[in-house]
Amino acid sequence: MQPAHNFSFFIRRTQHKLLSTVLRPIVGILLRAGIPFQTFSSAIRRLYVEVAREEFGIRGRKTNVSRVAMLTGLSRTMVRAALDETRSEQSLADVSDEAGLDSLRHLSRILLGWHVDERFLDEQGQPAPLEIEGKQLGVIGFEKLYDDYSGKLAPSSAMLKELLEVGAVEMLSDGRIIARSRQYIPRKTDSCSLERICQVVGDLATSGSHNLHRKPSQNSRFERIATNQNIPASKEAAFHEFLEQEGQQFLERVDNWLSQVECTDEKEPKKRVGVGVYEIISDPVNREDSQESAQIL
Repeated sequence: MQPAHNFSFFIRRTQHKLLSTVLRPIVGILLRAGIPFQTFSSAIRRLYVEVAREEFGIRGRKTNVSRVAMLTGLSRTMVRAALDETRSEQSLADVSDEAGLDSLRHLSRILLGWHVDERFLDEQGQPAPLEIEGKQLGVIGFEKLYDDYSGKLAPSSAMLKELLEVGAVEMLSDGRIIARSRQYIPRKTDSCSLERICQVVGDLATSGSHNLHRKPSQNSRFERIATNQNIPASKEAAFHEFLEQEGQQFLERVDNWLSQVECTDEKEPKKRVGVGVYEIISDPVNREDSQESAQIL
């Protein structure tokens, strides 16, 4: 019999592997959109409570606080706090940029201070150009801004370099620096594209969750992949071209079918129905349970 501590370690390792597979690309999306860990953590906590309460009730009733705490691992106090937030309908979309900056990353605090602290404003109330080594020159410069607003999470030079790289701060010809953005966003992210990719990820996860936990009376949702681990890297562009043509034609056929059965009668109950096609490009995955290079799953 396997020792209990070894089995516990195996469970933790498996859980970590599953979470890493699912969350790694999502974390990349969030970081590039400028969403810090505190915001993600708060949203995840509320979602754990919301899902446990709404989807794990007994005989159709919502789950009580004690059972939600048992399912989620959160204390009953934290569960009640999350429920209070939900009841007040406070969401990330309701929080203004300025109100949320106190909990955002330290670089955002620097930019906020530069825009609202009169010590760092010009006569028109706009962010003033600052000397980098202000303290050594006897003037209020970026070093003072760093001291007062950064929290000193990293050296001032590292923070300034990051702000310059993302275009939030610009270096002027005279060696001074000027703020060009009020908020730190790690990389330029188009809001429409971000919303679209989040919808894609949500749709795929929703279909997967349905198939994993559907009732016997419910139909499974179509969800398949076709992959091969032995494709030469030189064929990546050719596969992309193939998929652009074949995938687009398939989606157009689907769109034609949906258009034919579309209903405009407001009294008729409706569902959002469709299909998604996405390209897979990654390094080979080591599968202990299979030696096959090509798979349709």
